[in-house]
Amino acid sequence: MKKFLTLLLALIMCSAPLIACAPDDGNEEIDPNRTQLYIGIFEGGWGRAWIDEMKKSFEAQNPEVQLMIEGKKDEFTNDNLKASIESGQYDMYFSTASPSDFVANESVNNKLMDITTEVTTPLSEYGETRSIEDKMDPFMRTYMKASNSAGKYYTIPMYTSFYNIIYDVDLFEARKLYFAEDGTFTSGLTADGAKAKSVGQDGEAGTLDDGLPVTWDDFKKMLNEMIRYNIVPFVWGSDVSGYRADYLTTVWANYEGKENFELNFTFDGVDTSQPGDAVDEATGKTGLRITEENGYELQKQPGKRYALEMAKYIIKNELYYGESFFASFDYLAAQDTYLYSKYREQDGQQRIAMLIEGGWWENEAKTTIEEMAAKYGSEYANRRFGIMTVPRFEGGDTRKTLYSVTGNSVVLIRKNADQPEWAKKFLRFSTTDENLRLYTRMTGSTRAYDYELTEEDLNQMSYYKQSLWDIFSNESTGLVYAYGPSKLALNNQTFFRGEWPWRAVTASGRQLNEPTTTFKQYGDAVTVDDYMTALYDFHKNQWSNLNR
Repeated sequence: MKKFLTLLLALIMCSAPLIACAPDDGNEEIDPNRTQLYIGIFEGGWGRAWIDEMKKSFEAQNPEVQLMIEGKKDEFTNDNLKASIESGQYDMYFSTASPSDFVANESVNNKLMDITTEVTTPLSEYGETRSIEDKMDPFMRTYMKASNSAGKYYTIPMYTSFYNIIYDVDLFEARKLYFAEDGTFTSGLTADGAKAKSVGQDGEAGTLDDGLPVTWDDFKKMLNEMIRYNIVPFVWGSDVSGYRADYLTTVWANYEGKENFELNFTFDGVDTSQPGDAVDEATGKTGLRITEENGYELQKQPGKRYALEMAKYIIKNELYYGESFFASFDYLAAQDTYLYSKYREQDGQQRIAMLIEGGWWENEAKTTIEEMAAKYGSEYANRRFGIMTVPRFEGGDTRKTLYSVTGNSVVLIRKNADQPEWAKKFLRFSTTDENLRLYTRMTGSTRAYDYELTEEDLNQMSYYKQSLWDIFSNESTGLVYAYGPSKLALNNQTFFRGEWPWRAVTASGRQLNEPTTTFKQYGDAVTVDDYMTALYDFHKNQWSNLNR
């Protein structure tokens, strides 16, 4: 009745023209002969084409329902969504909110629908034998249920994404910036006597990391080669220092490996990267026993030091585009500058080799890419960009670890949904193997589930999107998140997401917030040792103030 009255009122008020009253971003008219399911999506760098495609398929299978989809950003995140969800018109959301923003640690706060049955029942209506839970990343299963004392599902993971160094593949081939097996540089082309690329970090020829640096020494050698060619190594947006911070956290995580790094959110286990007498039962290695009482000791993990050394080297040697710290140089300006540097080089400007950005950058820069293709020729649409390998430091883990800062993104249904059954059906539909593939194929982003892409999927994806998938889907890649299932982590999410990685204050009162910005601001007045000492002292002092 409520939905009928709402629709009747809409028809009366909006009959001229009706199209203006539909909340759907596509300006779709409301069909009075169908039931409307209102869906809110966080529309950031990944856009909305993926869900529009799902909408077509779902409505074709269920002609009696109409999906009304609206994309927003801040309105569909965290506190804003928490405040509006009960009175809003949307039945379900694909949001970047955290599960514990809606579900208290001790009891359900009656904002979200219990979707446990929908998550744990096999998707047999779509010809599948696995349930959503069966596919879900094991860590995320624990995290999704840990945010409530009932051990139920009120949310499922939406997407995962990673901050990386993106490099210009075509530039690397043209300027011979790839490594050969003997440590010299090569274009990677075997014709005319040129040397073939090295096998890269994975040790296998013919994969996407061929010719890329393996160690930190290799990485520095590559940077120096760029300078020799008058190429600027890095560019980034001044307004997204968090992107650089999260990339450096990835460097930290890569050194530690999945098991050691996850201690930063579980606070239960043996840190084998630090000296101690405790024995890790899984590996037999000894190390420092970590609990919720001494978790601040993780600030001494050596991976943090190496990440800081990397940041210090880049800043001290000015290996970045000059405007990267200008207040007016935002992330969109950085993307455009990076892309256009290929064509401005002929005007005497320097070419830029690498961009520090989020996994979504290519999708976000789609308009610029299309404009440049029209201006410079269709070959631009086929330019290749790839993921630069994270350099290995001596003593570190040799596996690849990806740090996802979007482990808090979720799909949820509000408890007082007007169309609960249709919402549950679409939740299940959106997590079929076919639609997990569709999401990745169209956006390049990944979801925290076990699924595979077909050759046809990969052929429709750019070189960059393929490189993201190549790392994510590799069996040797460990995936870690910026959030964790321990009560301490859940009760202090803002602290562990925002302050724990790189926030500190030195004994002299200097504020340290993000390594590259810190080293740019203070120069030699803050060393890597200073930063490490400040991190440990600051967090040790803060530890007793955390909510437990």
